[in-house]
Amino acid sequence: MTAWAEPGSSAAEWLARGVSTGHLIHALTSGLPDAVKVPSGFVRRRLHDKKPPRLPAHTTTVAIGVVSPGPALKTSAGTS
Repeated sequence: MTAWAEPGSSAAEWLARGVSTGHLIHALTSGLPDAVKVPSGFVRRRLHDKKPPRLPAHTTTVAIGVVSPGPALKTSAGTS
C-alpha cells in the first residue's frame, strides 16, 4: 500500500493491525491545528505518520512432555 493511499484504505489498514476504532479516532482528532486547508490531505498524512507497527503473527506454544501432577500421596503418620 502506498503512503498516499485513499484515507479509507489507510484506515482499514490500521484496523487490520488490531487498532480499535476509538484509538483510530483519537489518533486522527487529538491535537488538531486551528485551521486545516486541505482536510483530506491532513487525514491522509495523519494516517500515514501515526500508523501503528504491524503486530507479530500469533504463535501458539505447545508444551510437549509436560506431566500434570497426580493425586497427592498419603503418608501414614508414625503410630505409637
